[in-house]
Amino acid sequence: MQMAIRTDASVNIGSGHVMRCAALAQDVLRKMPEARVLFICQRVPGHMMDWLESQGFEVASMPAVSDPLSDAVHTARLMQERRRPDSFNQWDWLVVDHYQLDIVWELEMRKFTKKIMVIDDLANRKHDCDLLLDQNLHQNADHRYQALVPEHCMQLLGPGFVLLRKEFFEARKELKLHDVTRSDSDAFRLLVFYGGSDPTGETMKALDAVEKVAQDQPRLHVQVVTGTSNPARGTIETRCKLMLNTSYICQTNQLARFMASSHLALGAGGVAMWERCYLGLPSLITVTADNQVESVQAAAKQGGIHSLGWHASVTSEDVTASLHRLMTDRELREDMRNKGMDMMDSNHVRTQNKVTEILSGGLEP
Repeated sequence: MQMAIRTDASVNIGSGHVMRCAALAQDVLRKMPEARVLFICQRVPGHMMDWLESQGFEVASMPAVSDPLSDAVHTARLMQERRRPDSFNQWDWLVVDHYQLDIVWELEMRKFTKKIMVIDDLANRKHDCDLLLDQNLHQNADHRYQALVPEHCMQLLGPGFVLLRKEFFEARKELKLHDVTRSDSDAFRLLVFYGGSDPTGETMKALDAVEKVAQDQPRLHVQVVTGTSNPARGTIETRCKLMLNTSYICQTNQLARFMASSHLALGAGGVAMWERCYLGLPSLITVTADNQVESVQAAAKQGGIHSLGWHASVTSEDVTASLHRLMTDRELREDMRNKGMDMMDSNHVRTQNKVTEILSGGLEP
């Protein structure tokens, strides 16, 4: 089986699309070692092609283009150049995770692949696909794509299908009830991570709040994580060095371990929100993009996270007040932990296996 994945990361859009596609590719290759996976990405500021290659994935680079038809031309050329000689001019699957690509692009790509999978969460454009995955929590989820995909398209909807990398499954297996059983003498561990690029600058806002809270919380220990695509990473690193009990980490494969050992997190919505819920890490969430609004609201309504609201309206004082409240209320953190984990379907491992089983031909989409 050979599968091409068209996705991008950049300073503006962050790393979430690439990270969830990497989780999918990782699972496919784990279950089908003979499979071949090719990532096709634009070479733009903040791209993660070097990181993908460091994870062992095959990557093809295309120039930055802005319209779907030009994108299709470059994608098709790379798929043709990289196809196996015995593939009869077609790949088995083409996976696309990209908000700028829609049915126009997909119709152009049909002749180069047997089947198309779309990863989406906007439900704002039509698709010509055989399989659609939306891993977010939405109201009326079963009806969002009815007029946007063909009748034969299989839809996998909800957090039960969230794409997680293997380190999160491993961390969940080893997870202990670390939060509510800590004694007062233990350090309180706070994780700060606003995605790979943090385009709205929430990390610095969070550090302002952390400095204020730390004055009354001498046992506070903070880990600050950014990606290499964060343009302010140098400033953030310098700031962290000046703060007590604060460490800075750039582009790590240990994020699951950091989440599993933390008591509380500051972060954005998106993929990382579901990762935190899966590991039972209470979170204060700032909404940093339009596509996060509905899922953050839904998760907050179910009690799995606390939403601070839209980033432009969130001040460091808001973060300080909520951070102090959560740090001093162990029962509230325990409640958030339990509700967050409950949101992630208890059959999640089976459902992610279902995605891979479909891609491998075990189930007909």
